[in-house]
Amino acid sequence: MQNTHEMTVDRLLEFFSGRQPVKPVQSVQPVQSVNPINERVQALLTQAIRSQIPPLYSQEKVKDPMVYARFFSLHGSGTWLATEFDGKDTFFGFVMGFAHDELGYFSLKELESIKWHGIQGVERDQYFKPKPLSQAKRA
Repeated sequence: MQNTHEMTVDRLLEFFSGRQPVKPVQSVQPVQSVNPINERVQALLTQAIRSQIPPLYSQEKVKDPMVYARFFSLHGSGTWLATEFDGKDTFFGFVMGFAHDELGYFSLKELESIKWHGIQGVERDQYFKPKPLSQAKRA
């Protein structure tokens, strides 16, 4: 006997009514739902922002360094405020929303690799304007 989960509703009705023998149904792959968000992947770091962010260590003596980009988690409270960038992969800035808030390094590749249900898990705040860290932490 066939596994009933492999039969269509019509075939099940035919089977139980005894009208005709049921032939095996080919295995059908589940349909993957298309999420419009999944089709759009935001560039976390545009060329314009890349050219604005100063190099690592350039603001280390500044009491209230400028933040040039804000990244945020779509599924949690994580926020990354970028103050400096090495030009390749490493940012320095302020990280909020995890065990404790702190200044430190974070990676562009790591931000890009965060996924949530198969979609991009971190986005850049496209409306963010550069501002001092003390103001960016409150925004």
